[in-house]
Amino acid sequence: MDFFTNMQAQGSHPNNLTFATILKSCCSMSNPLPIGKTIHARILRFDVAFDTVLENSLLAFYVKCSAFEYAEKVFDSMSVKDTVSWNIMIGVYLQSGDMEKSMDLFRRLNVKDTATWNTVISGHLQNGFGKTSLDLLYQMVQVGSSFNTMTFSIALLLASSMSILQLGLQIHARMLRIGTYFDGFLRNSLVDMYSKCGKMDKASLATNGNLCGSMVIGYLQNGLLGEGLKLFINMFRERVEINEFTLASVVSACANAGLLDFGLQIHSDIVKNGHMMDLFLRSSMIDMYAKNGQLDVSWSVFELENSRNLVLWTSMLSSCASHGDGRKAVGLFEEMLCRGIKPNEVSFLGVLTGCSHAGLLEEGCQYFRLMEEVYGFKPCVDHYMCMVDLFGRAGRFREMKDFVERNSLLGLGIILRSCLSSSLVHKDVEMAKWVSEKLVELEQPCVILSNNFANNNRWEEVSKTRDLMKERGLNKQLARSWVAT
Repeated sequence: MDFFTNMQAQGSHPNNLTFATILKSCCSMSNPLPIGKTIHARILRFDVAFDTVLENSLLAFYVKCSAFEYAEKVFDSMSVKDTVSWNIMIGVYLQSGDMEKSMDLFRRLNVKDTATWNTVISGHLQNGFGKTSLDLLYQMVQVGSSFNTMTFSIALLLASSMSILQLGLQIHARMLRIGTYFDGFLRNSLVDMYSKCGKMDKASLATNGNLCGSMVIGYLQNGLLGEGLKLFINMFRERVEINEFTLASVVSACANAGLLDFGLQIHSDIVKNGHMMDLFLRSSMIDMYAKNGQLDVSWSVFELENSRNLVLWTSMLSSCASHGDGRKAVGLFEEMLCRGIKPNEVSFLGVLTGCSHAGLLEEGCQYFRLMEEVYGFKPCVDHYMCMVDLFGRAGRFREMKDFVERNSLLGLGIILRSCLSSSLVHKDVEMAKWVSEKLVELEQPCVILSNNFANNNRWEEVSKTRDLMKERGLNKQLARSWVAT
């Protein structure tokens, strides 16, 4: 940019190549859009003749700035569009989630190169249209378009995300057949695919005996904690470079398995060797200490990070909620909103859990409405469970019943069982009876209700409940013990 400014100051006029180059430079600057728009204005003022290279540079600039409206205008004004132009615009619509427009452009493009296929397959996969991505991949094979390294990487990601082993095997065979060079990224993609498909033996073969972080993650994802930690220790002893993602996965495994001592050793090594912790690794540390009863240490890890993102805030407030400190979780959530950090579904689950543990019914109802009406998130079963638990703890059974019916939750046994448990705690027999009838309609036994009737000497209701269970073929599940006698 300095050279560009000096060039004009000395009376030299930039040409097409100069402007195309400087537009690329703008993308690496802070707040690039105003600067790029100024460059665009100078192109028009100097009456520079547009060619395809310059127009594509403008297109790419506006796309990188997420100024899709400007990119669309540039594309529409182009008299000559090459494959690069079409690929950029297909990518624009995929980034904005407009799948219909992206496919319309894709169909209109007569000559589709490998980059075009990569863009449209990857874009649909990222937007959650795995089936469409799979169909497009098979179309690419049928038309005979060649695969490059990026294609293989996308195809393996598709196979792993959909857990289609047969597809992964076909891709692997094609890589071997055409002699594709297995760089570290592709090898990791292969390991990830086999791991996601539960084939750790094949994943191990794909590493050629090399110690690999992807293998550690694969073992952990498949519940093979011992094998994963053993490989991790071997990597550490052999001084193999271990990235933050592998460390975060191991720390998360330690959190879930209660291996605090192992997690402490990892944390100590990170500090001792001066390794930087990214936000995801720090989040895993917060979770590990909280799950092992060390909430004060979780706070220390949280407060050491200045640039806190959504993941870090959510980890901390969820940790407070799980420890029963609901008011602290609510306070963190409010502070997060004040700092302009947009919450996600997990953040709302954390704050609703906190409200439930602290008995903050009004606040919980407020956050539930905020999640739906302001942020547009559709509640999942866990969100509904928090709300049902909130109503139940407060003994507000009429509101709980209205909530369950209004949200069409009568078909979810886990919700009804929570309602039943709360009604029995508060000894609301009528509510318990209503819930039980709904559970029986779902063919789920109501032994708890029968026992409750018996405790209150309501033998007629006991008899009716037992008869209804027999009529539906519902039997009490026999208890089992692992303790040897």
